[in-house]
Amino acid sequence: FLNFVDISAIESIEIVKDPARLALLGPLASNGAILITTFGGKSGIREISVNSYFGLNQKPSITPVNGQYENYFRQPFYALYNNTIEARQVYPGYLADSTNMNYYGASKWKDEYYRNSSLYSLDFSLRGGSDRANFGFLGGHTKNTTTADNNYFNRYNALLNINMLPFQWFTVSAFLNATRTDRNRNTSLRSRYGEIGYLPDLSTPLSPNVDQYRNYMSLHDRSVHDNITNSIQGNISISLDILSNLNYTTAFAVDYTEGIRDIFYPSELMETTNYISNYYGYSQRYTFTNNLKYNLTIDDKNALSFIGGIQYLDDLNRFTYAKAFDGPNDFIKLNVVDGDPNKAEYLSPIGGLKVHRWYNSELNRLFSAYGKIAYQYDKILDFDAVVRWDASSTIQPDSRWLFTPSASVKWNLNEQLDLEDQ
Repeated sequence: FLNFVDISAIESIEIVKDPARLALLGPLASNGAILITTFGGKSGIREISVNSYFGLNQKPSITPVNGQYENYFRQPFYALYNNTIEARQVYPGYLADSTNMNYYGASKWKDEYYRNSSLYSLDFSLRGGSDRANFGFLGGHTKNTTTADNNYFNRYNALLNINMLPFQWFTVSAFLNATRTDRNRNTSLRSRYGEIGYLPDLSTPLSPNVDQYRNYMSLHDRSVHDNITNSIQGNISISLDILSNLNYTTAFAVDYTEGIRDIFYPSELMETTNYISNYYGYSQRYTFTNNLKYNLTIDDKNALSFIGGIQYLDDLNRFTYAKAFDGPNDFIKLNVVDGDPNKAEYLSPIGGLKVHRWYNSELNRLFSAYGKIAYQYDKILDFDAVVRWDASSTIQPDSRWLFTPSASVKWNLNEQLDLEDQ
């Protein structure tokens, strides 16, 4: 959610719980739906807005400890419960030598790991136009940071909405939203070993000595850890008023998101074995919708409406992931393959890398037909009934269609009591 929408672009959020409305939205909304209304075009005087905020994360106040503190903590337990020669022989080596200044010296790493960090956001919006044509544009940048390990999150967002009314009976609307995010992840051992699926000798932890920590971080400066996500959402809709109470609308929407993650750890961080991994995955969805809506006002108190439509949805999810160990040197930081399909070494890694690959692709097509009838009596009683048929390409052909009727009734007691009092 944070990737594809700028909070400044949100004008309203609605949680849909009514079963009839959820049925109209389709099977993807079977567990509920959240409708987000974003910044859009507006007729009238042109509006220009600049919004920004700035904040500061203050680093925590902590007291780092060294090997002496841990040694004093362990010794009473050894003395009471395990004061044997065998236990002393396996006592951690980094605690056995009190002259080792890497562990018994001053522990001053906190100012290297924790620091005051800033977070800010800046967005610019412009909208205006007339009743026949209007537009809205919003662009923004947000940066969030933490006080630990120089972690941060950047987001860049641009949104454009255009509405046109060439004729009184003909309306065209277009929407485009594009977002890019990048993250700087932590440098913890847990994160790294979880990624590579490899556990080295952990009998000696990182030294609390500030010089040793700086040296460790200088090795990380030679690594690569790129995390980028790009997404784009767009739609175009055409609305025709065939009659004063009969409307036809057709719409085409696209939703595309891709994630890219490139990692390289040099051999100094990996017990002389370097590591490379590359991930690229994307999900794309396009939707084509047509519906016909008819409104019938019987009298001042009674009204009927009918909606009928069809929808086609296509979902494709695909990723490729490769990781390699023990490259020829620390200067080759990419998993390079032979890209000539006419050669026998096609897609074979160059440089003697030991590469493991994973691929996956999933395609789902959904076709839906639906109808809705709604009756309203004087703002007191609302009745909605929805019927729909949905067919998915992932279901076996002999039971591909699913029929799901739904109905709801609303009775506004407050409105009725007010009318009776009158």
